[in-house]
Amino acid sequence: MARVAIVDPSARDREHVRGLMAGMDWAFLETECPHYETALGAIQESNPDGAIVGLDADPAMALQLLGQLNVVLPRLPLIVTSGRPDLLVQAFRLGAKSLLDRPVNLEDLSVALKNLASGISLHRRPHGQVVSFLPSRGGAGTTSLAVNLGCIIARNPTRQPVLLDLDLTAGAAAVALDLQPEFRITDLVHDVEHLDLQSLKRALVKGTHGLSVLARPTRLQDAALLGPPHLQRFLALLRIIFSHILLDLGKGWTPLDMAALQRSDVILLVGQPELVSVHNMTLQVQALSQEGLGDKVRIVMNRVGADYGGEQIELKKAEEVIGRPIYWQLPDEYRAMISAWNGAAPLLQTAPRSKVQQALAALAADLCGDPEAAPAKTAKKTLPFTLVPDHSQPSHE
Repeated sequence: MARVAIVDPSARDREHVRGLMAGMDWAFLETECPHYETALGAIQESNPDGAIVGLDADPAMALQLLGQLNVVLPRLPLIVTSGRPDLLVQAFRLGAKSLLDRPVNLEDLSVALKNLASGISLHRRPHGQVVSFLPSRGGAGTTSLAVNLGCIIARNPTRQPVLLDLDLTAGAAAVALDLQPEFRITDLVHDVEHLDLQSLKRALVKGTHGLSVLARPTRLQDAALLGPPHLQRFLALLRIIFSHILLDLGKGWTPLDMAALQRSDVILLVGQPELVSVHNMTLQVQALSQEGLGDKVRIVMNRVGADYGGEQIELKKAEEVIGRPIYWQLPDEYRAMISAWNGAAPLLQTAPRSKVQQALAALAADLCGDPEAAPAKTAKKTLPFTLVPDHSQPSHE
């Protein structure tokens, strides 16, 4: 399926092309740009597979835009429309792949977009990676981990993360970023088989930090409305446009949670080096292995170095009990975490130089396959920083 941007100051012509695309299941409208002057930035931000540029509203500005796109995004396929053959010729010289006469007809547009969807685009995002955050117990820190990782990933303009708050009765992802969602995840449950991408995108709320969030319901009774078929549809659509789909799960191991785990590429099992958490992680690893999901599980140990009344379990011992190596360690910095939580902002903003932020940035780089993650990954067993035990509260979610 090709993701397409339309650039045309003419609202009537944009509506005409949009109407022709409505019945196509191989292409969908990613973004509309009503101004040539702002189109380059909008296209760079939305990162579509191709763009349809109308030339007739202001030919000089339109051709100038094509020239800019040819330089800045030389691999972006361009479809141009015009009622003037001379403009189409000039557009071809500036790199346009498909030339369509106006008024655009369904057959011509269909062929152009099918070519685009079949792989002409070299600007396509990779298939969206699904990462689940599974808590070992209450207060393990999955929401903090998911929110902060999402904001870190969003810093890269070539990536687009989205977070689904699937802790339907106690989730706090939107609260953690001070977001005020107009829609909730349960607003999308009706007629889910016909849910389209545009409707799903309208339900997302995006903060200044770049992370899109699909918030949990406000009415606790509505949690029962959401089931595995809804999640399956959401993920099928979100994988098209988002590079990373983050699923913040609850503690209930409900059918919805299991559906999320089964459809995940990576399962981050989050715990702390204390007795209850390690015990639960052991049982969870066994259960996930029995479900055929063992290879997806990665152990994240949070609040390493915290004071648990002298009862902190050594990490080597925890690995032996759990039966898995610890994939990543996050140092205990309660004050930095609680300040970010109470300020409804990510650590990127409130404590960008903190040790826990550095560890999260390295974890995000490793999940995204960035080369710079290698030193942090090899050093994770012996943390590359000095841990300062904090004697305050025992948990931060």
